[in-house]
Amino acid sequence: MDGGGVVQLAARAPMSSPSTTSSLEQQAKRLRFSDPAVETRFLNERHAATLLRQRAMAAVALLVVAAVGWNDARISGARAPEFIALALQHRFFIVVPAWLLMFLGTFLPENRRRSEWINAAATVLPCWGLALMNWHHSWYFPNGGWPGNVALDSLTVLVLSIFALPFRFVQIAGVTLASLGGMWMFFALTLPAAQTYGVNLITSSFVGIGTAVLVLSWWREKGERAMFAQREHARQLAAQLAVSNDRLARLSAEQAEFMTIAAHDLRAPLAIVRGFAEMLEADKLPTAEARQTALAEIRQQAARMLGLVTDYLGAHAAEGRAAEARLARLDLAGELREASSRHTATAAAKRQRLALLPLPDEKPDVTADASLLGQVLDNFLTNALKYSPPDATIRLGIERRAAGWRAVIIDAGPGIAPEDRPHLFRKFGRGAARPTGGEASHGLGLAFALRLAEAMGGRVGCDPASNGGGSVFWVELPAATEPVVA
Repeated sequence: MDGGGVVQLAARAPMSSPSTTSSLEQQAKRLRFSDPAVETRFLNERHAATLLRQRAMAAVALLVVAAVGWNDARISGARAPEFIALALQHRFFIVVPAWLLMFLGTFLPENRRRSEWINAAATVLPCWGLALMNWHHSWYFPNGGWPGNVALDSLTVLVLSIFALPFRFVQIAGVTLASLGGMWMFFALTLPAAQTYGVNLITSSFVGIGTAVLVLSWWREKGERAMFAQREHARQLAAQLAVSNDRLARLSAEQAEFMTIAAHDLRAPLAIVRGFAEMLEADKLPTAEARQTALAEIRQQAARMLGLVTDYLGAHAAEGRAAEARLARLDLAGELREASSRHTATAAAKRQRLALLPLPDEKPDVTADASLLGQVLDNFLTNALKYSPPDATIRLGIERRAAGWRAVIIDAGPGIAPEDRPHLFRKFGRGAARPTGGEASHGLGLAFALRLAEAMGGRVGCDPASNGGGSVFWVELPAATEPVVA
């Protein structure tokens, strides 16, 4: 037998830790969560949270642009009447419709991608429209301070977009480039040489505006992602707490059920033990044979009670990771023979027989823990003897499977009803069948066997016997191709 590594019995869901929060906060600084599901949840929550703000901004901007445009046209019209029509056209045919587009878009069915395109258009188009208006302004009023108006208008629109719209940093960078780059190119290509100074002012102001916009956008998104990381951590803790509460409730229910079962199953054997003990104490069993019978009955009832307690503690030990699987290369046929020999006396007491079926030609070596595998086989054999009638034959065999070897134990009992099979390997999962010799049945042993098999990387199951009577309980373990290395 080769020395093996150690495998813990039952894995638990990983608990959230401070490192989880730290990781999310580091990702927030990079403006990207590594988990796509977390990233999508952040973007969707951000979009939903700013919906009302988008509507308010679009409505206010629409009204302000219209009012300022009308007032600007009225003042400028005193100096150049023809500018009135141009100013109103720029605002009411480009800027105002862009804000209206965004306002109406917020009432469409939720679609984050569509909203992002609408918001981008509602940012770029006002910048271009205001640039076109200032371009005409430069022709009518060359010395009217139009470069400052261009800078102020573009800065106002972009800052509003940064703080009111759910743009990501990459998106606001693209929108800023499209807005400022398009405006600068338009001025550089269309203004006369006499306005070179104005173009230079626009160039320097756009560099500052672009830098400020990107810094503010990064700062805002980083803060929002950091707050989301804290909320996400709180959600994870709440989910883990809910799981823990559910598990505690389940364990509490199981303990209550066990107490009910224990009270029922222990009452009768305790009464028998007490009765025989009182008879022995009162010397009411005069013959040696009667005293031996009483002692044998006391021993049998004590073993029955010990079995109940052992099964319960074993199932909870597996549930609580109290055991370890020390994996090694094992001969499954040898383990099955040893298990059979351990139960020969019990079988003989019920006039039953254990028969080993012909073994396969290939040696059935598996990777398993000898102690845990023995417990699984003992559990299956105990059940087979318990539910098979006197004079029955319990068959033991080994089958080759694609991923390993399977030890099978075929009883001669009444079989398992189809509706009982889904609950068979759960704690306290008992079917309609009852032991044939008055033995106790607690519904814990098979749940214990399942946990032990899973700890060894194996599986357990139950199938109906091919001859129509009895059941086939099996444990399947991975084949050992090489010795297990610690």
